[in-house]
Amino acid sequence: MNKIIKILKEQKLLLDMVNVLLGIFVIVLFVLLFVHPDNKYFLIAALFIGGLMNVTNGLGKLRDKKTTVSSYLLFTGAIIIIIAVILILC
Repeated sequence: MNKIIKILKEQKLLLDMVNVLLGIFVIVLFVLLFVHPDNKYFLIAALFIGGLMNVTNGLGKLRDKKTTVSSYLLFTGAIIIIIAVILILC
């Protein structure tokens, strides 16, 4: 286990691993959403996780000094998370 953590730190793959895990969660939530279309909480969770994916991608681009791309990704991630919060409150 320590060897895997060392490789993740050396290659800076932590954001990529988080992004893959969030992507798997989004796919599972959308499958559940199609199976149970009346449940709005699957949609809210999928939107929230999608926003988190955009934010993590924006942080990765910010680390690579691509500021315009990172600002767009962070902004879209924030908008998607705000939409999910609005859906929770309605």
